[in-house]
Amino acid sequence: AFELAADPPWDVVANSQELARWIRGSLYFYAHPTGTCRVERPGSPGVVDSRLRVHGIKGLRVADASIFPESPCGHTDGPSRLVGELAARFILEDLATQLGPLEEHPTKRSTVPSVQLRDHYARGISMPLAGLGTNGLEGNRARDTVKRFLGLGGRLIDTAVLYGNHHDIGIALKTSGVPRDEVFLVSKIPPGEMGFAEALTAVRRTVEELGTYLDLILIHW
Repeated sequence: AFELAADPPWDVVANSQELARWIRGSLYFYAHPTGTCRVERPGSPGVVDSRLRVHGIKGLRVADASIFPESPCGHTDGPSRLVGELAARFILEDLATQLGPLEEHPTKRSTVPSVQLRDHYARGISMPLAGLGTNGLEGNRARDTVKRFLGLGGRLIDTAVLYGNHHDIGIALKTSGVPRDEVFLVSKIPPGEMGFAEALTAVRRTVEELGTYLDLILIHW
């Protein structure tokens, strides 16, 4: 798929030749691979089952466009969001079965399984295997949702520069009553800020907006 990185200025729009040059210089390409971890269907085997669990690997799910059994004819963003919603629902249902009803408490310890990171600079750091995505959450909704998630024992928060909610996430963390070192905080850099200098600036700005450090920074591709 192709998308424009920004809107063209009005003086460019008024000139068809300038507009054509601007479009060629502003397009960027991205792809969501589909079918590489396709979901099983009646009469058709797959990599994941109907609850997105990978066959033969306990505790692992796939929740992106790769589970589509066929490539969609339109944009993959909407269907991918639906897959994420379903994965979150399945994970919460499994946790409720294992742990019983989830009760909110500001100091509730996390019972979510985690994985030990093996990078040279990340020794001793564990990343929870389930977390909260905050795309679409801003203002009080973002703050209340994050605080409730932490109160239920969740400890991984995912945000991004494009979500525009760093400030709200930072406030929620500070006022949650949960020690910062218990939370694994992730943010992402968009395509327009992926040069070395641009990425460094974006990370510094993100840390300033959050008011705290990041545990992981990703490329938002």
